[in-house]
Amino acid sequence: MQTNDTPINDLMHDIEKGKIQLPDFQRGWVWDDNRIKGLLASITQNFPIGATMFLKYGNDNVRFKYRMIEGTAPVTAIPEQLILDGQQRLTSIYAALCSSQPVNTRTDKGDSIRRYYYTAVYSF
Repeated sequence: MQTNDTPINDLMHDIEKGKIQLPDFQRGWVWDDNRIKGLLASITQNFPIGATMFLKYGNDNVRFKYRMIEGTAPVTAIPEQLILDGQQRLTSIYAALCSSQPVNTRTDKGDSIRRYYYTAVYSF
């Protein structure tokens, strides 16, 4: 096992290119609006958002089916890594900050909504 402090921008780029995908056995993305807003607030305030765990893909003895993260454009790339833990956070970040489409999510009462998220970046 190794640790890797990969910047979020690099992770999002690799997700978009299909280098990082999900093993097919992972459940679907389910985060609601409040969870997404809380995650974005943590990121903009430079708070830790938890660890992610990846499996290096390509071992001849371990071959999982894989799929792209929800909200990404389909590509035919074979992944380099599969997300084992952190899918909800990474999908939320990608959907909210990298996709040009509104995020299909739910309110805390369970109502379906389509929402765009915006962040402000200040440098002093």
